[in-house]
Amino acid sequence: LTGTTTADGDAVSISAGGSINGAGTVTAADVTLIGGTGVGDTTALSLAADRVTVQNAAGNVAINSALPRPVTVASITHSGAGNIALIHTGGPLTVDSVSAAGGTVTINATAGPLTTGAINSVNGAVTLSSTGGALTAEGPVTTGAGAIALTTTSADVNVIGALTAGGVSNITLTTITAGNITVAGVVTAAGATVTVDSAGTVDGPGLITAGTVALTATGAIGENER
Repeated sequence: LTGTTTADGDAVSISAGGSINGAGTVTAADVTLIGGTGVGDTTALSLAADRVTVQNAAGNVAINSALPRPVTVASITHSGAGNIALIHTGGPLTVDSVSAAGGTVTINATAGPLTTGAINSVNGAVTLSSTGGALTAEGPVTTGAGAIALTTTSADVNVIGALTAGGVSNITLTTITAGNITVAGVVTAAGATVTVDSAGTVDGPGLITAGTVALTATGAIGENER
């Protein structure tokens, strides 16, 4: 995809038995990408779409999304070996479902808040970050063998669903320059370390289970949950 593909207010579906690559922007209300050996694996795909669905069997998935209004990623399903990387610039990003059978999952919202549903990586780390707004993990985030990291630059991190890191892997929750961390779900890193480092407060009724728990905050820790 080297040129532009435009279907304003309509749907675009691209399917390949091999890979789908190219920096040409795909603009549509709804974009579906189905790859056999990669989706943006050599050149990340550029999307301007309200709704995105991706399926891939092998190779990496790399997508750059840019839209000034809310974007929903309905699902990214990767059934083979390879990593998933999604970078979004613009309005709020909601990622309903991501499933990776054999690689890492990296999602970064650079200009607005990030809300995630069910994120699962069988054999790789999950890294979720928002540099432009709050990060809310509503659904479960699970790894079979890999670390989990949730980070914001200057806004809140909210853990609503469960975070479970398998394979004796660590979990980190971080707000860098500003923002509170609220843990309302169950956070589990059996035999490993959970690190919570907040530029604001740390609070919430959730349960943290790990070999080691390290809590650091500029503000109060557990002030509203005593």
